[in-house]
Amino acid sequence: GGHAGIEAALAAARQAGGAEEAAIVEEERKLAQIRSLEARVKAAEADRTRAEAEAADAKRRVEELNTQVSQSGDDQHVMVSFITEESSGGNTLAALPEEDAPAVVPASALPRYYQVRVWPPDCFWNIAELLYEDPFKWTVIYEANRAKLEDPDNPDKLEPGVILEIPSINGEHREGLYQ
Repeated sequence: GGHAGIEAALAAARQAGGAEEAAIVEEERKLAQIRSLEARVKAAEADRTRAEAEAADAKRRVEELNTQVSQSGDDQHVMVSFITEESSGGNTLAALPEEDAPAVVPASALPRYYQVRVWPPDCFWNIAELLYEDPFKWTVIYEANRAKLEDPDNPDKLEPGVILEIPSINGEHREGLYQ
């Protein structure tokens, strides 16, 4: 890098033996700073490359979903949107029927959908506590969404970004996505 001149000056000063100790210490400090900054730049470039690869993969998955929807011959319209997970820095895909995907839940309504979050860590128990005010009703949500799970037989494996349907249990009206 750009520190070759500093390294050469240090080597010459050490060999000459007459250079002041304070000047050598200062040059060594500068060299250490340069190496530290170079390492940070390299790490940032690696992060950027990883983020670009994740974005390309997400775009490819959206195109695949759109192709599947258009080839299905189904009259159902599907909206695909990106949802950014801040803590992971990645993107997750979510697909909902267009008519069921309002951006927010009206204040007077109970949510029909819930998107699994990274933090605080979501689980069916906590979601049932939040949306039904009864954590013991977690099985209602789990059973209604088994087909959406990566491992349908493992209720503990709940992936961030998955959009769960929240069934009506007492005939209550539910609409929109929980915010």
